[in-house]
Amino acid sequence: MNTAAYILNRTGVSSVDNKSPFELWFSKKPGIKHLRVIGTTCYVHVPEQKRRKLDKKALKCVLIGYDGDDNYRVWNQESNTVWRSRDVRFKQEKLLSSTGTGEIPVTLEPLSADKAEQESENSDRNETTPCLRKK
Repeated sequence: MNTAAYILNRTGVSSVDNKSPFELWFSKKPGIKHLRVIGTTCYVHVPEQKRRKLDKKALKCVLIGYDGDDNYRVWNQESNTVWRSRDVRFKQEKLLSSTGTGEIPVTLEPLSADKAEQESENSDRNETTPCLRKK
C-alpha cells in the first residue's frame, strides 16, 4: 500500500488541474526518473561489511516497492528476505518492436450509420450462434 500511495502522490491527479498531490504539498515538481516497473529484475550491491573476500558483490533481486525518495525495496528470492537499498541496478528489458513480431497493423476508421447498424446486427447473430475461430 505504501508503494501505491508513493506512486499516486507523484503521478496521480488532484482537484487542481495539471498538478499532482506532491506539487500541491511541496510546491515543486516531483522527480520520477527513479520509478521502475514493479517486479523488474534488479541487482543490489552488497556492502563490504556484509561480505567476505570471495562473496558476491551483488545479489539478484526483484523490485517490490519504494522506501523514501532514494531507496528501493527489493526481495531476494534465494534467501526470502527484503532489502532496502539505494544501490540498485536494473536489468534492461528489450521492448518488442512492431516490425517483425507477427503483429497485424490495424487501421481505425469512423463508422457511418449504415456500417454501425451492420456491426450491431452481426454482433447479435454472433451471440446466438457459436463461432469457431481458426488459429
